[in-house]
Amino acid sequence: MIVAKVTLLALAAAGAVTVAVMAPNIVQLLGPPRRDRRRFYPTDVRRSLGQLERRGLVRATTRNGERTITLTAAGRAQLAYWQLPSRHRRRPRRWDGRWRLVCFDVPDAERTIRRVLRRKLCEFGFLQVQKSVYLYPYECDDIVSVLQDYFRLRPYLFYATTDRVLDDSRFRRHWSLPGRR
Repeated sequence: MIVAKVTLLALAAAGAVTVAVMAPNIVQLLGPPRRDRRRFYPTDVRRSLGQLERRGLVRATTRNGERTITLTAAGRAQLAYWQLPSRHRRRPRRWDGRWRLVCFDVPDAERTIRRVLRRKLCEFGFLQVQKSVYLYPYECDDIVSVLQDYFRLRPYLFYATTDRVLDDSRFRRHWSLPGRR
């Protein structure tokens, strides 16, 4: 898994890369390895590229005897999902007074995705208001967009920003937000 993440990060940083150049030195593209990480060998990278290609996350093409690897849309979505925890920034010092509302109606055939989505929203600090309705007081467009793309939920997920929620005192207490002005 670590090799796959490093491979996708390198492809995202470089765009299309020729395998002959990339494979032996993929880890060096991202800087020196840390002490707590194991060393990656060219065979690890080749195996990882094959797995990523089978999963549809990268596309390999051969032209004039050179093999080129590019990141697909699914690969970009996977990479963004893996980077979600680092993209989730700290809360702003001041609340802008607006509420973010996430509602979804995922079909029962996709119940596993629905369960994972609920867990992810809670991990990022969203508060469950109803079974498929979550509230958050801070800017989170990027998180919602990544979740929509990764889980292919665009038709089922609704995101809104509002200035007012009736009887929001319990929500304000939950996030320790100031009272009405």
